[in-house]
Amino acid sequence: MSGHSKGPWTWDYHHGMKDSEGNTVLVMGTGAPLGAVTAREDYAEIEANTYLTVAAPDMYDALREVAFQFGPLEEAKLLGTADVEALHIVRAALAKAEGR
Repeated sequence: MSGHSKGPWTWDYHHGMKDSEGNTVLVMGTGAPLGAVTAREDYAEIEANTYLTVAAPDMYDALREVAFQFGPLEEAKLLGTADVEALHIVRAALAKAEGR
């Protein structure tokens, strides 16, 4: 994947998501400060989505490593059916992250 901001990303309540160089990579919401969310359930969901997004670069790198490590085993027919199915799920997630 090319073009995404370098991880790890961090999130802070007042400034949004930052990449490893301190650049803003994403601001959540419609321009209102996160503190403007009044319902606790709404805030909890926004916070959970934010942390998932912050983890995206690390998860992407981990999935790429899994695909790299298990790809040769699949080609050599050394993986079981469940492993092959899991590898297909990993590859589908990578394709989605890469816009394919």
